[in-house]
Amino acid sequence: MRLLSPFICLLGAFAALAAGIGAANADWREDIGALRIGILAQGDARKAVAQAEPFRLAVAEKLGVAVEIFAARDYAALIDATASARIEYSVLSATSFALAWNRCECIEPLAIARSGDGTSAMHEVVIARREGPASLGELKGKRIAATKAKAFGGLDIALRQTRQEGLDAASQAQLQMFEGSDLSIAALREGTVDALLGWSSMFGAPEEGYSQGTLRKLGEIEGDVSAYRIIWQSAAIPHRVHAVRKSLPGEARSQLRDLLATLFDNDPVAYDAIEPVYGGGFLPARQGQFEPLAALLKEEPEQAGAAGEETDKIAAGSVSGEAEKQEPGEPRD
Repeated sequence: MRLLSPFICLLGAFAALAAGIGAANADWREDIGALRIGILAQGDARKAVAQAEPFRLAVAEKLGVAVEIFAARDYAALIDATASARIEYSVLSATSFALAWNRCECIEPLAIARSGDGTSAMHEVVIARREGPASLGELKGKRIAATKAKAFGGLDIALRQTRQEGLDAASQAQLQMFEGSDLSIAALREGTVDALLGWSSMFGAPEEGYSQGTLRKLGEIEGDVSAYRIIWQSAAIPHRVHAVRKSLPGEARSQLRDLLATLFDNDPVAYDAIEPVYGGGFLPARQGQFEPLAALLKEEPEQAGAAGEETDKIAAGSVSGEAEKQEPGEPRD
């Protein structure tokens, strides 16, 4: 009996430790009650909630907690709900993530949506004819085509960054706004403008206009891109990002990362329900990927962070915005 007593004590200690771990695991689930996920309603909240249902079920099964979907009327409302802790999880554009970070530094990115070509970010670019302007400095006094933005987005980011780098297009050049990207491309082809503000993946073969973007479209129209070149590119602007508040328990954050990493392959229905645009799965996200954008937006927060209808679909509403970078239902590789 004396020989067995140490082993009995050891077994008891292990049992107590296991019970403590089990209680701790149960505690965070009981503490959060329900995980609230914020998404953009895009005009119809009920439809948005219904569409996200397969994803809600996948998250609930993974975490073992109740999950609720909060459909925000616009990104301004989604940012506010995130920063004020009314939701724990948000699906944000890169710009809205940067704005939320600048507001509270209370969130962290989990994953970024990936395109079918493997990219997880895009760049604003300035395109000119090969014999035309070769730098931002040479665009002063020149005519620059851009597509009218429906809301604060990629075009605004491009104008902010070019202004920081020495070209204030609004005052030092002739910025000509067009209703659609096809019209702005036509203006460059016809020579009625000297340059064009567009976008590019900056990935793939340069001689083909890269894998996606305005330069590639020019090449498809003319059969060759050699007559044009990109003379400026912005910092990388990540695709849509899934983010959580830092106050969410570590185990929950880890499980969510695991879920997103495998969702494309393991549950394509749930993936399509939450990511209908980018058809390449999720990649792990890092805070550093958003720091250039956050720093840029800090320069003029009163414009970038304005609430209300003007911020509807922030960074997702123009030819330079996130939503038009790919057609929904892009074939998977």
